[in-house]
Amino acid sequence: MRRNDVAYWERRAAQQTYDYMESAEELAKDLQTTYRKASQWIDSQSRRIFEKFRSKYALSEKKARALISRIASGPEIDGAMKAMEIYGTNDAEYWEAAKTLDSAAYASRIRRLRDLQNEINITMQSVFDQERVASQAFYTDVAQEGYYRTIFDIQQRAGCGFSFARISEDDIDRILHIKWAGGNYSSRIWGNTQKLAMSLKEELLVNFITGRTEREASRIIADAFTVGAFNARRLVRTESNFVSSEATALAYKEAEVKKYRYVATLDLRTSKVCRALDGQEFLVSERKVGTNCPPMHPWCRSTTIAAPTAEELASMQRRGRDPVTGRSIIIPASMTYKDWYAAYVEGNEEALAIEKALRKRR
Repeated sequence: MRRNDVAYWERRAAQQTYDYMESAEELAKDLQTTYRKASQWIDSQSRRIFEKFRSKYALSEKKARALISRIASGPEIDGAMKAMEIYGTNDAEYWEAAKTLDSAAYASRIRRLRDLQNEINITMQSVFDQERVASQAFYTDVAQEGYYRTIFDIQQRAGCGFSFARISEDDIDRILHIKWAGGNYSSRIWGNTQKLAMSLKEELLVNFITGRTEREASRIIADAFTVGAFNARRLVRTESNFVSSEATALAYKEAEVKKYRYVATLDLRTSKVCRALDGQEFLVSERKVGTNCPPMHPWCRSTTIAAPTAEELASMQRRGRDPVTGRSIIIPASMTYKDWYAAYVEGNEEALAIEKALRKRR
């Protein structure tokens, strides 16, 4: 049976995106557990290493970081004096610290620091491997579901069935390896884990040079892993939107859909760029992620549907939300985000106050 109701199709598309986000949150929780366990391991190792050899230089944290930038341009932490000679400085404190680091008395401590850096490398490699495997399995499911759901919706909307090609492993592999915004999911996971590893190495050297307390060091390590886990969550949420969008586009081409309609979420959390694009229609052949197709930005919740005809649009409705109560409301399908905002937000002091509060939280 043919459904001539944009509200219905937008609701289905929005629900599909919501389902992906919910599943992404479950994966993010699992990844958070992985990051937490890694954090606890590194913290325990650092406590063991520094238990007997913690020392304190007369260096501020700012100067300690400046010294580290000279003696550690990578994973190596040896040769402080040589590094000082290369980079040079007139600050006596730096030279004194470098001499101490190069002395025989500190050789064993430096070796222990190097051992800990190796532990960080091994641990973050393990985190990367676990995150990549879990993410690949999740994105594969998202691609398959996105493709077949879109084909099914197009058939229902048209009121007839038609033959179509199955999405192949090669199709899914191609989607997962598409580079957008500078990389694909695997390279972004690697970048996140490596950035975290480098940050941890620097912090542990600062601990060594400034003599932070164990409590301070533990907090800094935990905070670094919290940031890493947050970045992993943002990645899986955004990447799932991208994979779904690519699978949907593949279904459009298979079903010979020529145009699609951009659908933003009608609530106050929607970004400015998605507000502006809402309701606009684009040729599938001119589709470009980040320009006229979601995701437009990290955490993007927008989606697309096959564009309706002018006749269909005139008799259709879509679903939005009351900005104050959050309750679902039915509005004309032709109403864009700009129209919704003018009708329900502008001049409404309570709604404007809620929007202002949401902006402050970003």
